[in-house]
Parts: sequence; structure tokens; C-alpha cells
Amino acid sequence: MSRDVFGVLLLLSACASGPVERQPLADGSWHLTCRFSMTRCVREIDQVCAGRDYEILSGRAHLREYGLAALPNESATADLVVRCAEVPKPAPETDAAPSD
Repeated sequence: MSRDVFGVLLLLSACASGPVERQPLADGSWHLTCRFSMTRCVREIDQVCAGRDYEILSGRAHLREYGLAALPNESATADLVVRCAEVPKPAPETDAAPSD
């Protein structure tokens, strides 16, 4: 495989495995897996729900400490299941003119 093709495939795989994975579920809710803190993951819901209200059905933060005691490091991931509010339907049009 040429180096150019290999480079493109590597770039595409890196983009596909970004910091947030969004998976639509059968019941209409969404499962988000974030490779950062719960606080940042909750902000990602606005992307999924397009600014609509939402309900967090479940969530879990995973914190992992590693490294030396003098130089500790921490890794955070979060999982959320959310349901976006329905898009409001426009009100039916009515005649505003009074009938005689």
C-alpha cells in the first residue's frame, strides 16, 4: 500500500474515533460515550438535541488515576443516555374573523 493511501486511511480512522461517540438507540434516545469529563459530555448533548430540552436517563463517569505518586495523571470518560424533547408542532391555524 502506498504511503499516501496509508496516510489517508490513518487520518480517516482518527476522525472516526473522535472524543465523542453518538449512537441513536431504538427507543429514540441517544447513547453518548465521551473521552473526557462528565461536565464536558453534558455540553455535547446540545449538539445531539440541536438546542432542544433533554432528559438525562442515565450517566456514569469513569475516572482513572495512573502514573507515579509524585506525578499523577488522571483519565476521564463518561457515558450518557439522553432523550431529546420533541420538536413542537405548529399550532393549527384558525379563522380569527368572527362569524355572524
